[in-house]
Amino acid sequence: VTFESDWDHNRNSPRSHSTSPLPPTTDTRYFNGSLSEPKFSVGEKPAPASPAPPAAANNSSPATLAAPLKPLEVLLAQRDINEILKTEKVEFRTGTDQLTDNGKATLMKIMDVIKLHLVNVEIGGHTDNMGDANRNLELSQRRAEACRQYIIQYLSRKDHVIARGYGMTRPVAGNDTAEGRAANRRIEFKVLSEYKSN
Repeated sequence: VTFESDWDHNRNSPRSHSTSPLPPTTDTRYFNGSLSEPKFSVGEKPAPASPAPPAAANNSSPATLAAPLKPLEVLLAQRDINEILKTEKVEFRTGTDQLTDNGKATLMKIMDVIKLHLVNVEIGGHTDNMGDANRNLELSQRRAEACRQYIIQYLSRKDHVIARGYGMTRPVAGNDTAEGRAANRRIEFKVLSEYKSN
């Protein structure tokens, strides 16, 4: 009779009669990318991962919007008027809104530009800081209006030119010198938009 020993002489340990592995002696835990907090209980299998939500569409507006382009005729008209005023000036008799002959000649050239490019224009009157501010504001308005009246007599429509007085509020030079005050006493032309002739 042959007896099978329960002792494994090769391993010097009791022989195991079970062919299945021993259950783990440590907890089996599942983590979701973290070693600090278990996501599931001991021995529990994790649920299938849910698909990641689709990325949100970027519906935000651009940080800055490009300014609308000015029509070509507006740009050309402003350029031509600026070129005229580089060498000429709309002149008045001192302390009045009466145009000199040179002032009228300059306005005729500017009127030709308005007719050529078919544009709407603002005439701005400006003064230095000598004297009362309210009187300067009134004088600048009367001078701008005198320029308007002279120009529109040659235009088919009268609403293409507007006049506005700014007084001494927008100097382009210091008022502490004669040259600076002379530069501040001026008439400016701002081309606003195109118009269509009838």
